[in-house]
Amino acid sequence: MTNTIFYSLFFALFLNVSFGSLKYSQIHRTFMSMYKGMLEASTITVGSNGESIEPYFDIGQMRYYVEFYLKNNLSKYTKNYKVTYSFINKTNMFTCRSECRRVRIRLTANINSFYKYDKTQTFLIVDGDTLWT
Repeated sequence: MTNTIFYSLFFALFLNVSFGSLKYSQIHRTFMSMYKGMLEASTITVGSNGESIEPYFDIGQMRYYVEFYLKNNLSKYTKNYKVTYSFINKTNMFTCRSECRRVRIRLTANINSFYKYDKTQTFLIVDGDTLWT
């Protein structure tokens, strides 16, 4: 009887770890292979008068694209996730309110009691002739 309980607990623990690591890798692959075209589509390059301007991210459009992508691709693996955005100035690392050229997207998800997912990706708009750090 003791052996049966021991094997049952060991098997349940094995399944929890196995399925947790599988879900972790699926969530990681989905987040890290985020389609870059949606970030390019949320970039504003032309001003209201039709003149060429220094490009920046449209905050509302970017949030819509990212949340739509994650809802369609991540909901298969977990329903319990949270996305946070940090829009950062070009010149310093402070939060900006408009015309942001750098965005940091953070995804956190609770997979099970053993695995928690917490990763960040940073995207920035750069000119080919300048260096950014």
